[in-house]
Amino acid sequence: MVPHFRHKAFNKILKPFIRAFLFCFYGYKAKVYKNLKENYLIISNHVTQIDPIMLSLSFKKPIYFVASDDIFSIKIISSLLEYFMSPISKTKNEIDISTTKNIISMMKNGGSVGIFISGNATYSGVEEYIPSPIARLVKKIGKPLILYNIIGCYGVAPRWGEKLRKGKCSGQIKRIILPSEYNNMTDEELDEIIKNEINVDALKNDNRYYNCKNRAHFLERALFVCPDCGSIGSLKSEKNSIRCEKCGYEAEYQEDLTFKLIKGKIHFHSVKQWYDYQKGYLYDFDYDKYEDEDPIKIDNDIYFILNHRLKHKETLIFKGQSRLYKNRIEIEKNDAKITLNFTDIKSMSVQGKNKLLLHVDDKYYQIRGNKRRSGVLYMFIYYSLKNKKEGKCNGFLGI
Repeated sequence: MVPHFRHKAFNKILKPFIRAFLFCFYGYKAKVYKNLKENYLIISNHVTQIDPIMLSLSFKKPIYFVASDDIFSIKIISSLLEYFMSPISKTKNEIDISTTKNIISMMKNGGSVGIFISGNATYSGVEEYIPSPIARLVKKIGKPLILYNIIGCYGVAPRWGEKLRKGKCSGQIKRIILPSEYNNMTDEELDEIIKNEINVDALKNDNRYYNCKNRAHFLERALFVCPDCGSIGSLKSEKNSIRCEKCGYEAEYQEDLTFKLIKGKIHFHSVKQWYDYQKGYLYDFDYDKYEDEDPIKIDNDIYFILNHRLKHKETLIFKGQSRLYKNRIEIEKNDAKITLNFTDIKSMSVQGKNKLLLHVDDKYYQIRGNKRRSGVLYMFIYYSLKNKKEGKCNGFLGI
């Protein structure tokens, strides 16, 4: 892979307009670094789907981002991205051999590369799980390493939300590590430094106040276990609060991103605390409480779609109802039914706000629709059961 003139032209022409747009709508300011002449590897925390655009405003040269191969299946958008930005494709949640070769090729030819190593924009306000080490790749590339922080964007545009909130956010370099420095570190030391330096906590931002009329809307995409009664999928958001429809537990999501307990016994201070609690709850949950024909969660008005990745094409199979069981997912419409057994699902991930991606045999499916449905819930249960069966206890539940 090599940089092209069109990338430089596209980068130079659009940046002033993008900078103004992001400041007006997101309150975003990127610190600009004009003296970075050499090409570099950039590793950043991941907060929103437009992080690559936000990050790129700090640098004069075009940045070639490593992106999940999901984005290469979106018809016209995929073609435009490939032509103007040439993102480097990778499989969700991992960097494979071909990705590594493309990164090294781009950097040998003078391009700078950006990586969001968690592979997932945060749902909790803190960097998501990082599934694989990165130090070996950094040392193999042998270029200056920039560790970058995107700060405050979780308050302005939380992944689980729909509308933007009024507030301030910014982007800046946290640390630059030269090859002469990191080559004297062990891989474990370098991995630890990278993880620590990009782990931005939304609650530790000085400008942590974000105004919005419906602050809690769609919070059930990220939070779906009631802390009082333990019900799964019973939480519903309304205006500034999230409430359990079974036991009446209620908490208000405040402008400073903390919770105020309205009704109930257990109080979580932040989305992160609640989010981590439910990961442990679902991993330890006794799924044998459910009979084979008892669904854990039912979601109506979903779209079940087949992805044709190489053709940048999607086919709607049908619109219907999804049913999550302890060993499978069923998609139903009238008398028609498709069953996806967990044993046949190779991987599961969530793209964008709430799109569930399923890799089954050699096919890729999507479950979309129903704004209050949680793709994360499906994924957490799938990986909790998969990890138990395989004896894994690494904390990775697909994100």
